[in-house]
Amino acid sequence: MASRAGAAELVVENGVTGVLTPPGDVDALVAALEPLMRDPASAIAMGIRAQSRVLAKFSLDTEAAGSRKSIAVSLFHPPSPDGQGEGRLRGARLH
Repeated sequence: MASRAGAAELVVENGVTGVLTPPGDVDALVAALEPLMRDPASAIAMGIRAQSRVLAKFSLDTEAAGSRKSIAVSLFHPPSPDGQGEGRLRGARLH
């Protein structure tokens, strides 16, 4: 359960890995919780899917790979538009 605020929508896939409700809407929160309380097996399955999604998309390895890619892109110029030249180091040396 999460409200549609901040980064919640990046993490929670509504109806699949959790349920998103409008911020501050207690009635919507109650309405979203009731079916899950009536069907614990569905709630457990949703939780398992949520855990799998978080481990796949937000693991330390995934985040580190994204950081390495961002750093590499910021250090190097992209290839020339004609495709003839490779990226050049932008004012830094790699040892």
